[in-house]
Amino acid sequence: MPIMATEVMALSRALAICEAYKSASAQSGKTPPFYVTHITGILGDHLRQVVAAKGIKLSAEAAKYTGLAVAKREYAPLVARACPGTMIGCGARKPGDFTELVGGDLAVTIQEFLPQGLEPIA
Repeated sequence: MPIMATEVMALSRALAICEAYKSASAQSGKTPPFYVTHITGILGDHLRQVVAAKGIKLSAEAAKYTGLAVAKREYAPLVARACPGTMIGCGARKPGDFTELVGGDLAVTIQEFLPQGLEPIA
C-alpha cells in the first residue's frame, strides 16, 4: 500500500520517517511507493506569523522564502543520503514555492487556501 508521510516540516522528521520506512521495508520485504510531504506554503504562513508575533527582525523579502528555505534544507540531504521515496512540496502559496523546486526529483502542488487573517504574497 502506498505511504504518504505528510506535514513533515523539519529535516529531522524527514530523515526519521525515511529511516522508519527503510526499517519496515527491510522487515517486510516490501517497498511500496513512499512520499515525504513538506507543506511549503503553510509552513511559510506559520513562520511569518511567528516572526510578526515575536517581533523578529526579518525583511519582508526574506520572510517570503521561509517555507521554501526549509523545503530545500530537507530535500538536499534526502537526495545526498539516497533516502527512499519521493519528496512532495505541497501547499504552495506563491509561484516561487512551486518554481523554485522545479527540476528536482520531487512533485509540487499549489493550494489556494489561506488561513484567516493572512493575505496572499504578491
